[in-house]
Amino acid sequence: MKRLSINSVFACIAIFFVLYSIPANAWETVKKESIIWGGKKRTYSLYVPPKLDDAKPVPLLFALHGGGGNARSMMKLTGNGFNRIADKENFIVVYPNGIRRMWNDGRKALSTRNMEDDAGFLLTLIDHISKKYNVDK
Repeated sequence: MKRLSINSVFACIAIFFVLYSIPANAWETVKKESIIWGGKKRTYSLYVPPKLDDAKPVPLLFALHGGGGNARSMMKLTGNGFNRIADKENFIVVYPNGIRRMWNDGRKALSTRNMEDDAGFLLTLIDHISKKYNVDK
């Protein structure tokens, strides 16, 4: 039983270092942008690999934060992993922000708190980003 407890402690320490070991300049390489959608300013962060080869269409990955989160916390939660994979595999990552840190996911219990057309926002974001970059639609 002692061994399991020591392993658990080491696992927690390892997770802590992975989650909080994002390089200091990692956030600086992410562009903070916005569009007007549904009469509201909707924000998102966009990671474009420095050596992006967009001679042919590239994938666009959406990294949606959970309830209570935001674009920055999603990047931190993943340990900057999506951005590192994007560097290696040649794709763009978008981290959209939900209104009031949540998404309208269709649950009736939450529908009074968030009536935003988030699906429409995400679809519009694809078109918006596709105007700047050669995104594979």
